[in-house]
Amino acid sequence: MSSELHEKLFVYGCLKPGELGFDHIKEMVDPSCEAATIQDSLLKVRDGFPFIELGKPNHAHNQTSGYLLSVLPHCNEEFWKVVDAFEGNTYKRVTCDAKGKTSGSVKVQVFVGKNPRSGTSYELEGKEWSYKTSPFIQGRFRYTCDLIKGDIEVLKKQLPDLPPENLDSSSYWIPIIRLEGSFLVLVSTLEYLLTMKYGNLNSDLNELSVNSKMDMLGNKDPIVQEIISQSDLDSYIAPNDVRISKQERAVIITRAAYLKKLYQTRNNLSHRGKGYKGDIKFTLDAAQRMVEFLERYFSMSGVGVSREI
Repeated sequence: MSSELHEKLFVYGCLKPGELGFDHIKEMVDPSCEAATIQDSLLKVRDGFPFIELGKPNHAHNQTSGYLLSVLPHCNEEFWKVVDAFEGNTYKRVTCDAKGKTSGSVKVQVFVGKNPRSGTSYELEGKEWSYKTSPFIQGRFRYTCDLIKGDIEVLKKQLPDLPPENLDSSSYWIPIIRLEGSFLVLVSTLEYLLTMKYGNLNSDLNELSVNSKMDMLGNKDPIVQEIISQSDLDSYIAPNDVRISKQERAVIITRAAYLKKLYQTRNNLSHRGKGYKGDIKFTLDAAQRMVEFLERYFSMSGVGVSREI
């Protein structure tokens, strides 16, 4: 067994205590997590996720705050497999010096950004990242909710009077395009939530599919279980999957199946030659349910994003 398996892990992103990914590993670490910092490091954000660069002493924000996790002895080997899979191929694990609040200087393992110059990233103005203050949640998602709630109300009123499907009328296309665009932002927000909570790869280091993550979210997350237990599943008419015959279509009987059907609606967005008004109804219903689910989830997990229209 490599000696590195006995080192502490410095966490500053999704695996920190209080963040969504910590549930994934909390049973494998000592509950007394120690606050710590890494000096001469630059904390940046790319695609909504934080990463650090080491060896950056001359920047204004050249210190990253996080926590030291001490792995329980009987979980050593499994822990490192889990965190390596969670972080995936966009991070690499290296050894560096950290300063614990009480323990002082200590050698730690830390995940740094792989290929930090690729993609579009920005320096985080501050020493610490949290999903609770992420602009993906506080900005894009919040304003999308405002927009889509308004579009839903407009379409509810317009649905009985929509023109025939063979007419390229602006009274049809403009509100539908807005609804579709907003719904896709909701879908990407759900994907963002799933990645923050379950990471990127499975134990075999293969990509962890969205469906696999939704199975875990729907069947294991207590917040999700509470939200969906209060949802009216019986009234939800899910979109049809063209790959399955009417006789074989699954009934929504599990929380994970409910989430998957909401997610699947992205493939059933209205377009000419398909369900037309039927697809609009599916999208309207799914959009309302997706907004409610995501707002309640983030609110119950400590993020205040819900706003009155």
